[in-house]
Amino acid sequence: MRRTDMSVEEKEDMAGGYMSYLRKGDPRSATMWLNSIFDKGLRKPNVEKEHCVP
Repeated sequence: MRRTDMSVEEKEDMAGGYMSYLRKGDPRSATMWLNSIFDKGLRKPNVEKEHCVP
């Protein structure tokens, strides 16, 4: 399920997790962490249609 109404706090949590890995000097985990978010929430068949607004 993909949500477009995420709160600022949720977005900061997402960014905070990514940045905490980078601060530890672990870019590979940071990338895997980001990918896990996208796998959970953003991959669905019509995602392109929703984002290609003229």
